[in-house]
Amino acid sequence: MRGRFHKDTPGDNIDSGQQTIILAVAKALLAVSVDQIITYGELSRVAERNVQHNDHRWIVAHAREQVNKTHGLMFACERKVGYRRLSSESGVKFAGENGIKRTRSAARNGARRLQNALASANELAPGEQRLANQRLASFGMIEFLTKSRTIKTLPDEEPEKPDGLKGLRASLGL
Repeated sequence: MRGRFHKDTPGDNIDSGQQTIILAVAKALLAVSVDQIITYGELSRVAERNVQHNDHRWIVAHAREQVNKTHGLMFACERKVGYRRLSSESGVKFAGENGIKRTRSAARNGARRLQNALASANELAPGEQRLANQRLASFGMIEFLTKSRTIKTLPDEEPEKPDGLKGLRASLGL
């Protein structure tokens, strides 16, 4: 079975030896203080293999996922150095922004592929054409809704509700 992170990832078929390695790396990640970096060298020592090598990157990915599930901790990649543990606030922001970015990218890629397929599809049934157009519209909505300027933070205080009868009440003296 193909894994989620790499073609050589064992996926759901992780044996007890691999699980032991993942748990050891997860334990090392838990020991990192907020805003501190755990280097690839430290992770490789714990895993007893080079975790930067493509055949072993999945170990850290699984450990990070497990630490996130069990403790809610987030780690950001520091290129060619290791992983930085994020504070709660920056971890929430990082996870949200990263998820939105990936969603937007997936929508753009899906729309582009669908448009390319439609351009070369000469004989589509009307139902299939309509379904393809609906999917293109969905991709467009997702892309629009995930733009950074579309996503705005809500104010701390609830805005005052508009009173459409304010002018009438004032003229009647109520």
